[in-house]
Amino acid sequence: MGNSAIVKKLSAQADPELTATWLHRLEKEYQRVANTGWGYGDELGGYLEDLRSSQA
Repeated sequence: MGNSAIVKKLSAQADPELTATWLHRLEKEYQRVANTGWGYGDELGGYLEDLRSSQA
């Protein structure tokens, strides 16, 4: 399952505990790939922003 699908599913389910678990994992992945130069870090950063905003 791709990151965008994960974010969509978490946003739709609105389960704070599950979202917190995935948010932590996606943040770690973002830190790992942020400067790879392939655009993946930018894309993942956008997913993180979407997920954070869905929690607010």
